[in-house]
Amino acid sequence: MNFSSLTLELAVVALALAVLLIDLWTPPQWKDRLGYLAAGGLLLILAGSFVYSIGGAPAPAAFGGMLAQDGLALFFQRIFLAAAFFVVLMAIEFRDRIAMGIAEFYVVILLALAGMMFAAAANDFVLLFVSLEMISVSFYVLVSFQRAQMNSLEAGVKYLILSAFSAAILVFGIALIFGTGNRTNFSALNAEGFRLAQNKVFWLGVLLVLLGLAFKISAFPLQMWAPDVYQGAPTPVTAFLAIGSKAAGFVLVLRVLFAAAPNLAIHWDKLLMFASGLTILYGNLCAIPQRNLKRLMGYSSISNAGYMLLGIAALNAAGKSAVRSTDTPKPPKARA
Repeated sequence: MNFSSLTLELAVVALALAVLLIDLWTPPQWKDRLGYLAAGGLLLILAGSFVYSIGGAPAPAAFGGMLAQDGLALFFQRIFLAAAFFVVLMAIEFRDRIAMGIAEFYVVILLALAGMMFAAAANDFVLLFVSLEMISVSFYVLVSFQRAQMNSLEAGVKYLILSAFSAAILVFGIALIFGTGNRTNFSALNAEGFRLAQNKVFWLGVLLVLLGLAFKISAFPLQMWAPDVYQGAPTPVTAFLAIGSKAAGFVLVLRVLFAAAPNLAIHWDKLLMFASGLTILYGNLCAIPQRNLKRLMGYSSISNAGYMLLGIAALNAAGKSAVRSTDTPKPPKARA
């Protein structure tokens, strides 16, 4: 096992555990300063990611091929680290609105960040599911953290139910993929791509996985949760959902389409265009009558997901580079 491939992820988990342990011996009047410790640690890890890349090329695969620490993963991990840094700074200013457990609030943000970083490097459907659940469970807590407010609790329940529904779709798709391909590794499935592309059950499995990921990026047809959850969640959590969680969903969509099933991607350009068009229309048209800023942000997040899906639907180098997917495998040309 190559633990050097997990340097950044382990650093984030270690930082979360350090904040949690230091909180045990911190006097109540000083607990607010733990946010500065978390933000400072994230800044050091972000700076270290550049040193990590300069010191040598990251291992392309580790842990039996489940982890692909390539340029694509490193790019998104830096986005997640930068987003979490600013979210923690927002949480420091937001601490007066949280009745208790401010240290736990920082810790859960860091754990959600760790899940996003694992998702960016996922090269296996098992790791994809585990990392997504790590993100989702963290956000279950974060969205409903202001438990004294009914809006926050309502948002947490909606996110829990709809996320569980999308996870069920995702797991069913993974089961179909494993049943037809007898493997879950993206590279191994890619190697058997032309044979599996003839199997309609495999098509259905990949489609169900993409439907499950559509929830994370708030794209049609699983986009209805975003405005309500964005409105009820604490403001730092809304920001983290709009940036980190959405980016994690997009990097997984890129992995699935261009690393695991590129032979199917070349046939789904019109489907992706149709989904992106409906997502854009829904987000923009529903945003017109909004008067609440956070609900407006939710609909804006939906429409932005549609615009990014257009880059994926192009299925060429220019479109992929728009979503920063230049390091993902190119889909093969269709056979005559």
